[in-house]
Amino acid sequence: MEVSDENELDRLLFFEEARKISEANYASDPHDADNLTRWAGALLELSQCQSPQDSLKMIKGSSNEIYLKSLQISSKAPELHREILKQGLDQQMVGVVPSTAASSSSEKPGKKGKKNNDLRYDIFGWIALVIGIIVWVGFVKSQPLTTIG
Repeated sequence: MEVSDENELDRLLFFEEARKISEANYASDPHDADNLTRWAGALLELSQCQSPQDSLKMIKGSSNEIYLKSLQISSKAPELHREILKQGLDQQMVGVVPSTAASSSSEKPGKKGKKNNDLRYDIFGWIALVIGIIVWVGFVKSQPLTTIG
């Protein structure tokens, strides 16, 4: 038990020191995200050793406007998520967003047209290659042979 209590005390002292340093850094630069993250982590760790009422005071008892606004917005997140999912499902049922069954049946004519275009491009590519080779061979044959020497 003694080792555990000693480790717990060291842990508390470490996070209390981190909290103090972060609080001092906040005074010089209130928009430093890394410092705010360290401060929040230290507060959360320290709050675990408090009574539930004291923990809430430690975590939520902030006068920072940005923190309070983010806390207010985060409480609305589940409601907004449900609304987005509902709208997505409504659009899918109405037919605005095609379902997998509808998209697979509508792809068949498009694939056939795409195959025809691919075949056409393949044929033109081979014809261009053959013409290029014929021109190159004709050019080589028309040049007189020169010997280096």
